[in-house]
Amino acid sequence: VGTTTSSRRCPGEIIRHGDDNGSGRGYAYRASKAALNVASVSLSIDYRDQNVATVLLHPGWVRTRMTEGRGLIDADESARGLLEVCSWPSEKISGRWYDYKFEEVPW
Repeated sequence: VGTTTSSRRCPGEIIRHGDDNGSGRGYAYRASKAALNVASVSLSIDYRDQNVATVLLHPGWVRTRMTEGRGLIDADESARGLLEVCSWPSEKISGRWYDYKFEEVPW
């Protein structure tokens, strides 16, 4: 649930950023993300009785070398938010997906 922006790195090359699948392509990458979601939920069910939490974390669009400094937040802000989510009780977070702003990400 974010905005999509495009940037050009070289003539004819468009790179899309964002949370949507408006660009198509990236089949293996997108499939691996979907598989990770399903695995996390399955693990949360299988290990519930052992008080083991599995949680998916979305760091946000972080300003790094990989994003060429174009992120919306810095790494410290992202890390603080993710660590806060990880400090919550297992029963609240297990099998779910949260972002660095403590918001549950629907999927």
